[in-house]
Amino acid sequence: MKSQSMVIMDSYQLKAGLTPAVVSMLPLFPILFYCVPDINIITDFAFSIIIISALLYILASVCRTLGRDKEKKMFKSWGGKPTSVLLRQTNSIIDGHTKARYYSMIQILLPDLHLPTKSDEEADLEKSDEIYDSVSKYLRANTRGAEHQLLNYENEEYGMWRNIYGLKCISIWVAAIAIPIYVTLMLLGVMSHPFSCFGLALSLCEIAFQSFVVRESLIKVHAFRYAERLLETLDANNNKQL
Repeated sequence: MKSQSMVIMDSYQLKAGLTPAVVSMLPLFPILFYCVPDINIITDFAFSIIIISALLYILASVCRTLGRDKEKKMFKSWGGKPTSVLLRQTNSIIDGHTKARYYSMIQILLPDLHLPTKSDEEADLEKSDEIYDSVSKYLRANTRGAEHQLLNYENEEYGMWRNIYGLKCISIWVAAIAIPIYVTLMLLGVMSHPFSCFGLALSLCEIAFQSFVVRESLIKVHAFRYAERLLETLDANNNKQL
């Protein structure tokens, strides 16, 4: 069981941590691989890979921090954490029948927890959300494992896009700086046309991707999709009780 959890954790780190770091640095890769001398020599290649891996690891840590900072701001603009928003009685994102099943299962799993009523939410929404957040924490802590593959996938997807969004400004700046570098190297004849053109294309694609694809609305879709999958585990728990 421990090994399964480690595999899932490694999968999350790879997708949600390393992938955004690679995406943000993509425009610089042609320069790195072209300018490293004797890249075909095993020792030089191994040294280059170690250096690049270390930089990516550091950047992955930075992108997680930036992603979480962005997350806090997004939650405020969305009116709260997605799971709390979905559990509220004062909205109809989840239909009443499904929500009633969720409430019933929550009371079985957490009998000492008093779920807010609609009047409780209207009187003190912040306090009510604290209770819903406690439910979310319980579900996250008890849905780790290979048997929750769909949930783990949605969590990885959300983490990846959140962290890519967190690095958005850095990614655009990296690509913008890379463009004149490639043009200069090409005009000076330092870098061959295939490499410089490929680098320019990567840089332009990065700017377009970050500008038109990586938007808060996309992150919101993945955040609420993960929240929905997390709450659906309540139905799975209910089936086990039958």
